[in-house]
Amino acid sequence: MIQCVIIDDERPSIKQLTRYIESVPQLTLVGSTTSPIEGIEMITRLRPDVAFLDIQMAEMSGMEVARLTRGICRVIFCTAYAEFAVESYTLDAVDYLKKPIEFDRFEYAIKKLAGLLSLPFFPSSNNKKNYQFIKDKGKMVKLDFEDIDYIMSVGNYVNFYYGGQVATGYYNFKEVEDFLPMDDFCRVHKSFIIPLNKISHIEGRDIHLSTSTKIIPLGDHYRRTFFLKIKGSPNN
Repeated sequence: MIQCVIIDDERPSIKQLTRYIESVPQLTLVGSTTSPIEGIEMITRLRPDVAFLDIQMAEMSGMEVARLTRGICRVIFCTAYAEFAVESYTLDAVDYLKKPIEFDRFEYAIKKLAGLLSLPFFPSSNNKKNYQFIKDKGKMVKLDFEDIDYIMSVGNYVNFYYGGQVATGYYNFKEVEDFLPMDDFCRVHKSFIIPLNKISHIEGRDIHLSTSTKIIPLGDHYRRTFFLKIKGSPNN
């Protein structure tokens, strides 16, 4: 297993990278922190194989963290700023990922890392998860994707409705789309994602589900993509 740590002062970035790491069979997350000072101690103590480092952080830059821990582990930089790319490679970085990070680009970086470590690489498609653990009111709820009836965004939270139950997690929809198998799901409204196999029928701008009495609105912005997915006509 390739042991990873994440050092990033933005918690949403840590959450996204954590989900990406969990999706790749060879990776295991051994630590994460929003503090670069704590990150240096963590790298020194845990001696992971790779550190995912944000570059612009308040206490200390990721570049400085990489300099102070050079030789202990490999580094993959993650930042919203492209201007640091050249400097990152002077620190022997494995890769430089520009935020927002797409999963395919993340996986490509891991393939490079595996090659440097002389390890085989198994793409996530060979081991796709069919579930996600949702932190709901202090407990971890295992949510099987096939059980989902629909997903609704409410402010900073997302409600997952399944089998007459609901689990609420602190996510945005981009994060949800990152871990869902989106070939089987579709965002149909700014506040709703539905599983395609749970559609009963469509009536005007209303989507009726076979497993719930909830009527899901079809938003204009999502209409064309939705009908392309179900191979129907948006004029129906």
